[in-house]
Amino acid sequence: MYIELSKNENVVAYQANLVDSETGELVRSGANQPHCSFKAGDPLHVYWIKINSEHVARRRARGELEDTCELSMIERNLAYGCKAAVIRKDKFVSEVLPDRASRAAASKEMIEAIGLVYDEFQPCVCRFVAASSWAVWMLRLSPLVEGEDAATSVVLSTESEASPPCRGDEEHALPQRDTVVVMVAMVDGQLSVLEKVYVASVEPKHFYQLLKVEYVEVHGTSLETGAPTYEKRRG
Repeated sequence: MYIELSKNENVVAYQANLVDSETGELVRSGANQPHCSFKAGDPLHVYWIKINSEHVARRRARGELEDTCELSMIERNLAYGCKAAVIRKDKFVSEVLPDRASRAAASKEMIEAIGLVYDEFQPCVCRFVAASSWAVWMLRLSPLVEGEDAATSVVLSTESEASPPCRGDEEHALPQRDTVVVMVAMVDGQLSVLEKVYVASVEPKHFYQLLKVEYVEVHGTSLETGAPTYEKRRG
């Protein structure tokens, strides 16, 4: 997931920190990694990707060859930061069944099913600094298949024939031997996989002022239908 900005082409990237579940060693990505889990104490890395031509030129003039850099303290604490934490199974159950009534009404089978969901996805709860009330979950999707003879991708589809195709099968393909991480949240009333967020802002006139957010546009894909989801939020 990433954030686009109105002021320039630079983006803020949100990337999971994954470790090999067997060795505990940090891995660069989930590509061809069948046994990954979130880094327990630090599951999410938030950083800049500097692709604005002026910014790239200045970095090259300083001898910097990488186009990524960390957020500043102000950016991390007041603008684009996100606090993520791997939660315990009992905490996850209480998030799904938030009150006594729902827990009392839940059958043993439902509790077991919630536990299986936890084991499968290793959910992290994410809180964005700029939208702390917005509930976002980061989920780990294990490889669909293992073995050398597996196909390279699988087309996601719903079992209901009434659900229309949305963007073309190739855009819903997932690699079968990779560990994939997604962020999931409600977008316009639909549970969706987050794709990107666009932030329209007004730059401060003085160095001691913060930028003012005019509005935010959230783009995702509905988990139920596969259709694009969109929501505009005023700053």
